[in-house]
Amino acid sequence: MGLQMLIFLRRSLLMWAVGSAALSTTTGEAKCAFTAIFNFGDSNSDTGGFWAAFPSTPNPNGMTYFKRPAGRASDGRLVIDFLGLSPFALPIQLNQMKEFKSRVLQLQPKAPIGCYPSFLTELPHSDSELDEHGCMTTYNNAVKFYNNDLLKGMLRQTREALRDATIVYVDTHSVKLELFSHPKEHGLAYGTKACCGYGGGAYNFNPKVYCGNTKEIDGQTVTATACADPHNYVSWDGVHTTEAANKLIALAVIDGSYFDPPFPLSQLCDLQPIG
Repeated sequence: MGLQMLIFLRRSLLMWAVGSAALSTTTGEAKCAFTAIFNFGDSNSDTGGFWAAFPSTPNPNGMTYFKRPAGRASDGRLVIDFLGLSPFALPIQLNQMKEFKSRVLQLQPKAPIGCYPSFLTELPHSDSELDEHGCMTTYNNAVKFYNNDLLKGMLRQTREALRDATIVYVDTHSVKLELFSHPKEHGLAYGTKACCGYGGGAYNFNPKVYCGNTKEIDGQTVTATACADPHNYVSWDGVHTTEAANKLIALAVIDGSYFDPPFPLSQLCDLQPIG
């Protein structure tokens, strides 16, 4: 039932199955020693699976932490990189998941796409459709409806079907919306402008040439390059978030204040993000 449920999740959702995850702790208590995290998601949480089968991410992806492309659509680490390490092969992990008698499933909702530089560039809109932070209200309201009504409704049904599992909704939508809306309050400078892109302006995004790629546009050969300070940006390439934003999201997850129903993760163990 658990794996069947995953099939119906929209590809932009992220699911972590946490067994009784190699989070860094400041204590040596056994209750802090999570043994596994099973991560299912799209490129916002893919640490190399997709790029192992298809052309790899080009420079400047990976520039901040890995100093080279590392199969991640970001300048550095993703949220999952701050929460756990992956020392085993997928078949072993799947077998372990089947054997879990007690488990915690954490699901993340769709992100506030109305704040994405890519959507703001490609989707026609008027100034009246933007909120005070420059995000498209219509699209963000649609995402909120999906998260609050459709997704949470599905989770209620799933809790009934998987009574031996603790299923927690992690509202990373609100975390990302806060970063896009108030970047300076969190040590960042730019919310709806991409670090790696082409075109400059308010969004620095051109759908004809993605981060790290070179294309001919209007008779000119152009390259979508990275800014010198990705640590000041929420958006890396118009679609994915920077390492700086990912770490802030990971800290919010560890804090536990965005869990529904409440799950006292920070009270159970003094966890710190890896790195």
